Amino acid sequence: KRKDVYLFRKGRIPPYRQMFYQYCDIKVEAVQDMLSDSGSQSCSEKSGWYLAGTEEKLRNILSEIINQHISHERIKELEEGGEEAQTEDTQNSMSETESDME
Repeated sequence: KRKDVYLFRKGRIPPYRQMFYQYCDIKVEAVQDMLSDSGSQSCSEKSGWYLAGTEEKLRNILSEIINQHISHERIKELEEGGEEAQTEDTQNSMSETESDME
């Protein structure tokens, strides 16, 4: 098991469907850049010292990263499955050819 499941990083799917991250634990450069640029002059109950809408923007970025990763993994699985199916078809064809020769 990983000890750093509390960190969000590209290339990893969160271990649970719903995760709560501290902003400092999101290890994505674009997110950290956005956070450093979205400070507010006043503190609000909903968004703290960040501009209104920051949390929604972060959620959208993280969702997009996760969706891209899942899509990439799915395409990889399909390609590997296609290769396995082609190998199996080739083996079946060879077996049929050998049977026909007998």
